Amino acid sequence: MPQAFDRILIVMMENQYRNYVLSDAFMGKLARAGMSLTNSFGCFHPSQTNYVASLAGELCNVTNDDAPTTPLPQQTLIDRIEEKNVSWKAYMEALPPELWNENWAKPTYPAADAPLAQYPNSNDALARYFRKHNAFASFRTIQSNPDRWAKIVDENQFWNDVENGNLPQYSWFTPDIWNDGHYLYNTHFDTNPRTRLVPQLSAWLEYVFLGDPGVENVQGAQASGVANIGLNLDVDLLLSDPEKAWKASRVPEGTLIMITFDEADYDAVGYDTNYDGPNQIYSVLLGDMITPGSTWDRPFNHYSLLRTIEKNFDLNSLDRNDKDAGWVRGLWGQTYDWSKPQQADLPLGQVAEAALCGDVPCLVTDTDGALVTSRLEGGQWSAPVPTGFALPQGDVRLTAFKDSVMLVMPRDDGGFVFSLSRDGVHWCDPRPMPDDIRGSNLTLLGYRDIGDKDAAKAMVCWQDPQGFIFSSVFDGEWGTATPVGQLSDGPMALGQLGPSLFLVYKERNTQVMRVTSYNLAAFNVLVAKDFAGNPAPDNNTTQYAWAVADFEVGNFAKKLSALKNEYLADGKLTLATMDGELHLVHRAAYADTPQAYDTVFGLTGILTPGSERSNGFGSLDQAGWTREQQIPGVSLPAGGLHALCPDGADGLVMVWPGADTMMWSRAAYHRTA
Repeated sequence: MPQAFDRILIVMMENQYRNYVLSDAFMGKLARAGMSLTNSFGCFHPSQTNYVASLAGELCNVTNDDAPTTPLPQQTLIDRIEEKNVSWKAYMEALPPELWNENWAKPTYPAADAPLAQYPNSNDALARYFRKHNAFASFRTIQSNPDRWAKIVDENQFWNDVENGNLPQYSWFTPDIWNDGHYLYNTHFDTNPRTRLVPQLSAWLEYVFLGDPGVENVQGAQASGVANIGLNLDVDLLLSDPEKAWKASRVPEGTLIMITFDEADYDAVGYDTNYDGPNQIYSVLLGDMITPGSTWDRPFNHYSLLRTIEKNFDLNSLDRNDKDAGWVRGLWGQTYDWSKPQQADLPLGQVAEAALCGDVPCLVTDTDGALVTSRLEGGQWSAPVPTGFALPQGDVRLTAFKDSVMLVMPRDDGGFVFSLSRDGVHWCDPRPMPDDIRGSNLTLLGYRDIGDKDAAKAMVCWQDPQGFIFSSVFDGEWGTATPVGQLSDGPMALGQLGPSLFLVYKERNTQVMRVTSYNLAAFNVLVAKDFAGNPAPDNNTTQYAWAVADFEVGNFAKKLSALKNEYLADGKLTLATMDGELHLVHRAAYADTPQAYDTVFGLTGILTPGSERSNGFGSLDQAGWTREQQIPGVSLPAGGLHALCPDGADGLVMVWPGADTMMWSRAAYHRTA
């Protein structure tokens, strides 16, 4: 894949909700001058956690703002960057003159030898630099290497590199504690809510960082020997004549600038706003490759930023939350759409289940009282082939499993059987599932267990007669029934995105869809400490357990109230994953609304709280979906019968009953001109 940008410059600001920032005149204008990421989120709270996540692809069990006194052992983006000889520097405004310490080359060292947590450290001078905003200085692979440590430099080096054409391919810029909007100027005091700090950071961006203030007008600049300060980017001109604006600026050609925030104002008091959502942040991309006024609506967080950088520079992943994260495909000119519906020339039936068998979509339907299969090859569905199984009464479910497909069917006594097939045509004799797996509204998923070396496993969820949801895992044999901790009285769907499984299900007595999560990865398990460094077990997160809470499926807009008539479903729900995205397809809720809708979840690193008293940081409480998109030309019958699965080529395939035959459509990203 060709590069979308030659270099990237990331500027991270502090602690604001997206709409706090958009309400500022300049920041709103800046968003219109670039590509606005309308569904962008922080990963956790407080600040330091997000800086760590942006570099390591995980939280590294950091849960507060205390600068680590022992180095973090995890690999970082810098390790992947240097593997491919990509140049980099981390620029820290007000960075102290801290020389490399030879003790840092040792596996452990005294806490007194740890890099400075803040600077200055005197009573008569307030600190401007804080290591909690400089994650580079906290990782062993950087601390232990004097050459890497030397690439953490101050703002004067940044302006010299810009002036001399030496800006590296990857640059990170952290403003000082005032210019990033963390504290009021000349204080260590913030406001609650933090809205009064937005004009402060906005003015610095407009008149200093993106401006052309002159070195004589910036304290200490002349003494440092810097020739120029400011990127001289005229944002008004950028809106009217982008080519002229970029040529007149000091920004090197092909540079992507990201202005973003670490997290939202999570402890705001007394601010009644239609903010976009908990931990939703302002993120804007600027560059000569960006069309002003463009947007990217896919869910995005700091792990998505890592994945975008990895894609651009062809880097290996960290095998953490970055690996399966979404990425800004819009930078490569890609747009998502559904193809025109086509006839599948398959008989109508009561069943429609699809899954990927190897790289080929396989469909199970029924005709003349028997289950049949068909394969999508060469753009055509093959003629139906009998499975040897009669059409049962109840839920039939199909999923990809290893290089095969798994079919689960009900028994007459309320239990289930399952069968495997390597080609979707020839099936093994059905095997009974344990007697405690019995009930209704079954859903099935084959998945990669990230916590068990990507082992292939499967999970079923079902409801008992009272509506309580249970799950069981298949790892050669089916495990015992495990309570999910939620209730439903209708259809459910299981899906995977990266290290998390997601269960979407109908809310009891309504048509609202709800979702809960199940974490597979040890690196997303936290043993939490509070902001004072004390154990905070209520905020611990779990592995191989369902989250204790569930949430409505929805897009954060006016606290969901503006969308109260969306995200309502009638009948069958399906989930399918394409690269970095989990798609949910369903029928609209009413008899006279047969339209099918597609909505997307795209955030990796979702944590699963183990206590009802959890603060909810990093969980589904702080994550949103895209707005629903109607799938063109698709009308579903009452009950929403359809099938959905990956197409084997970074897209999706959907099948549903038409008037006389089964219909199908394909969804994928396409490069626009």
